[in-house]
Amino acid sequence: MANAAPSPRYGHVGVWTGSEMIVWGGTTGGVVFVNNGARYNPVTHAWKHLPTEGAPSPGAYTTGVWTGQELIIWNSQDADGARYDPATDRWTPMSTAGAPKGFGATAVWSGSEMIVWGGYAAGVPGGGARYDPATDTWRPMTTANVPTLRTGDTAIWTGRRMLIWGGTTTTP
Repeated sequence: MANAAPSPRYGHVGVWTGSEMIVWGGTTGGVVFVNNGARYNPVTHAWKHLPTEGAPSPGAYTTGVWTGQELIIWNSQDADGARYDPATDRWTPMSTAGAPKGFGATAVWSGSEMIVWGGYAAGVPGGGARYDPATDTWRPMTTANVPTLRTGDTAIWTGRRMLIWGGTTTTP
């Protein structure tokens, strides 16, 4: 349905493509997770729903990045993700081999990889890994000098490093 905003939600991913805002996933409250989203064009003031075929599983507190061409969504709670290409309006599932798992992880885009860090998996701290969309592969991150694992933090990419701030080190 065109021109209909997605349902109200929180714990979702939102990215700016340079011409549109894309929102995906989240929760409408409690444990009601959604696996839908939409694109908003501020010039035409119009919403366009995203397809759900091939999309990642429903989840709140998923993480995502904009690569310059694709939206990459990672649901670290379920260790499941997909890449959305606005040019083709299609999702491509991601490899899960070697992927991090943990509720509430954060991610940044390095220019060539999505770096995912933190979160909790059933009360067990998660970890981190780097995803390369060109090869659809995950690589574990070094554990030297890492911050305490956490959830609810903010992460940024400086051009050379991922910086992490805030969050909590207790299980949600």
